[in-house]
Amino acid sequence: AFTGPALQNFDLSLLKNFPFQNRFNVQFRFESFNILNKANFDDPNTTLGSPGFGTLAVARNARSIQFGLRLSF
Repeated sequence: AFTGPALQNFDLSLLKNFPFQNRFNVQFRFESFNILNKANFDDPNTTLGSPGFGTLAVARNARSIQFGLRLSF
């Protein structure tokens, strides 16, 4: 059994609340996953006899950014 390199993932969330007419609350959200855009690779190829045996070929978890607006009442 082969294991790949360690997974490193840094996430960031920023939130700002805006009260509105004493009954409502509007929340603006900024969220970023893997903010440093560190390359994380899957496990190595384990097919014995394959030309790519032991190589790391597939990256995962690219940086992702999302914005959101939430209304609470």
